[in-house]
Amino acid sequence: MAVACAAVSLIGVGCGSSPPTTVTYGPTLEDRIGARVDRWHDAAARGDWAVYESLMADDAVFLGTDKTERWVGQEFEDFARPYFDGPTDYGAGAWTYESLSRTVEVRGDVAWWDEVLVSASYGHCRGTGVLVREGRDWKIKHYALAFLIPNEIAADVTRQGMEHEAEHVGPETGW
Repeated sequence: MAVACAAVSLIGVGCGSSPPTTVTYGPTLEDRIGARVDRWHDAAARGDWAVYESLMADDAVFLGTDKTERWVGQEFEDFARPYFDGPTDYGAGAWTYESLSRTVEVRGDVAWWDEVLVSASYGHCRGTGVLVREGRDWKIKHYALAFLIPNEIAADVTRQGMEHEAEHVGPETGW
């Protein structure tokens, strides 16, 4: 019987052995995706173009807050790089957004997130993005930034936007 108990103890069951321990393998994929997005935001805040750009796909789409702000790949670098090359109105970095809350979903080789951000310049904003797996790496493929306008003042804000467009946008652009 002692031999049988010793053999059973080796596999962690019966004969007064300790319960098996739970093995933790680290953060979830969703947590790692969130950390990658945090790293991207941090690179912008520090003005580190090399890190910021390395986290994006070469043909990434970036949608800014103005309706004319849609950049793909090199177009985005042409727009954004000057903000990373020196002090700006935002400070030493390009721009700073702090994530207050984030939801991440992953399905196969695609992940997407949405988050509420805060910025000293714009207050609360929403960022939404899509990442795709490229080999063993995840790259930001699409990102959109939007201002959050409280419903109670939305009509006034959108009216101001329409008035601005009527005064400053020519019919030749359709915008």
